[in-house]
Amino acid sequence: MKSDRFVLEPATPADSAEILSVLEENPLPGSISLTYTRRPDAYRSFMAEGRQARVIVCRDTQDGRIAALGAGAVQDCLIGGRPNEVAYLFGLRFRREYLRRRVILLLPEAYRSIVEHFHSQGVRHFLTVILADNLPARRLLAGERSRMPRHVFLCPYHTLTFLTRRRAPSLPDSCGFRRAVPGDRASIEEFLTTQGGRCDFFPCQMENLFDRHPELSWESFYLLTDRQGDILACGAAWDHVSYKQYIVAAYGGKMRWLSLIWPILRAFGYPPIPKPSSVLRFFVLAFWCVKDNREEYLKWFLNSLAHAGRDYPYFVVGVPDAHPLGPSLNRWRFLGYDSHVYLVGDHVTPEDAVRLGKSPYLECGWL
Repeated sequence: MKSDRFVLEPATPADSAEILSVLEENPLPGSISLTYTRRPDAYRSFMAEGRQARVIVCRDTQDGRIAALGAGAVQDCLIGGRPNEVAYLFGLRFRREYLRRRVILLLPEAYRSIVEHFHSQGVRHFLTVILADNLPARRLLAGERSRMPRHVFLCPYHTLTFLTRRRAPSLPDSCGFRRAVPGDRASIEEFLTTQGGRCDFFPCQMENLFDRHPELSWESFYLLTDRQGDILACGAAWDHVSYKQYIVAAYGGKMRWLSLIWPILRAFGYPPIPKPSSVLRFFVLAFWCVKDNREEYLKWFLNSLAHAGRDYPYFVVGVPDAHPLGPSLNRWRFLGYDSHVYLVGDHVTPEDAVRLGKSPYLECGWL
C-alpha cells in the first residue's frame, strides 16, 4: 500500500524520546499487564540488540510524529555447527490513535524493507516470534498476503519462570557449582561450541556480544562441573534492566484478587509481588547448554542457580518445544507463556523449517 501521508524510513537518534512514548503507551495485555520499555535511550537500546540493527518508523508527514515502528537485529549463531548471521525481527508497535487510520496496511512494506535490507548484506536466516494467544498478530503476520514476506512456522517456544531459593540445594559428591572467572573463558567457549552448537541458532562469537553489552562478561556465567573441573552445564545470568525493562502496569482478573492475599503466600516462600509502576526484577538464563543434554545435569544446575541468584525473586529461561530438554523444563517451571517461532523471507521453504526445527536453540533475551 502506498500512502501520501505516511512514509517509512530508518529511525535516527533524534527519534529516541518518541520511540519510547510509542512503546510505553501500549501495555501488554493479560492478567498481569506489563509495559515493555527501553529507558533511558530507546534508539540506543535497539541499536545494541545486534551486531547490526535497524529500526523502521512509519512517520506521519503532516506533523512528523511516529505512528508505528519495527526493528531487526543481526546475531552471530551456529547453524549446522558453522557460524551464520541470523536476523531477529521484533519490536512491532503502533501508536494507538493511528490504528484506525489504515497505518497497519503499511506493515507488509515495513517488514519487507527490514528483511530486504539485511538480505542484501548476505543475511539468509530471519526469525520472528508471536505470542501463541495473539491470534490477530498471527493472522496478520503469518497469513498469506501479497506483500508480506513469507512466514513459515518453525516451532513452539516456551518462556518459563523459575523462583529463586534461599536454601542451598544438595549436589552429588561428584559435582560442584560455582561462578566463572576470567580464566574459564577457553573452557566455556569450547563447551558452548561443542555442546551448544548441536542446536541450530545457538549464539557464537561471544566477545562481540560482550562489547555491545558491558553488563555481560565471562564472569556472568555459572558452571556445573565434575570432580576434574570439566563443565557439565553452564549459562549466563543476564540482567537487561540497564537498557530495557518491563514495568507492571496493572493487575486484572484472578491476579487482581490474588495480589490482595499475596502477603500471606510469602510465608510459604513465594517472592514479593511487584507493585504497579515498579520495574520487574529478574535475570534471563542466557547461552545455556548441558553436556549430552542430560536431564539430571540440568536439574542440578537450575537448583544451584536458583540459590546463587537469590538476590532476584525469579529468573527466566526460554526453550523451543523441540529442544531435547524442553519437556523437562516445562515440567519444572513455576509460570510461563507460549509463543510461535517463524522463519521469515520469500526464499524460505517448508523444508527449511523441517531441517532447522529438529533441535533449535533461540536466545530468550533476543526475542
